Amino acid sequence: MKLILLGGNSKYNKDWIEKVELALSDIFDTTYIQYYEHWLDDSKKGIDLEIELKKLKEYVKDTKDYMIFAKSAGSILTVKGCVEKVIRPERCVFTGFAYPWAMGRKIDIDNLLRNYFVPTMFIQESKDPALSYKQLTEIIYKLRVPNTTMQEIPGNDHNYEDIEKLKELIQNYINL
Repeated sequence: MKLILLGGNSKYNKDWIEKVELALSDIFDTTYIQYYEHWLDDSKKGIDLEIELKKLKEYVKDTKDYMIFAKSAGSILTVKGCVEKVIRPERCVFTGFAYPWAMGRKIDIDNLLRNYFVPTMFIQESKDPALSYKQLTEIIYKLRVPNTTMQEIPGNDHNYEDIEKLKELIQNYINL
């Protein structure tokens, strides 16, 4: 299976997603990091979901049997792409789900989640300042998002630096 990795919005995520790729590369056939345009161009202020979806669509057009690992804004990009049928991963793993970020950008994330059916594991820090594990669990339950596995990990910084723990959780999830 191929692994596609999508980082969060901040440029900090570029180095982080490369570390994650290195850690996960031995459990997937191939890996691919999507480098966002705004990471490469200092004049851009943040992720442009339409540009990144177009790039992602082009990358996966002849790809079957792939999984997406995404953090924060990358998870919103993934949900949007799946609901709009731009991408069709077998399953996904999201860390630091960026629900408030999406709401702040007037993305109808509730509607997207109601129409999202890809088997997905959400890994969320207990006290992630963007959205705690408890808050995320309540949202997923309230919206009746199907095919979800919830995983709480310690943390309060939205950084998800325990990459070995992420790897362990992902290995267990794909071996279900």
